[in-house]
Amino acid sequence: MKKLFGFLALVLFLLPACKKTEIIGPLNVTTVIYTVQANQWQQQTNGWYFNIPVPQITQSVLDGGAVIVYLVSENGGKEYEEPLPFTFPYPIADSEIDYVQLQSVQIAVDAIINPGAIKYRIVITAGP
Repeated sequence: MKKLFGFLALVLFLLPACKKTEIIGPLNVTTVIYTVQANQWQQQTNGWYFNIPVPQITQSVLDGGAVIVYLVSENGGKEYEEPLPFTFPYPIADSEIDYVQLQSVQIAVDAIINPGAIKYRIVITAGP
């Protein structure tokens, strides 16, 4: 019984010393606004694509960060943002991120005709 009491006393003494440690570093977020002009789209068999140059996408971002792309549209003088993938009304079917690579994001638009100028907001969070 003495041993059990001693063990419980030791556990109760050490238990408050254990605590959850959460490391919160500085938020390192970069936002890039890019408008793909109608003459910049490249046609492919199932639509259109363009590689948006984003030099802020570093190896650190690819290893442990995040890249989120939003389509920016305007209606009645207000801007609205939709995260990709996003579905458009006819004749454009949808807009999506094909892939993210070092210093660029490839955007694809499934459309029969050239989609025209489209504005994107790219949010980059650096890795640790």
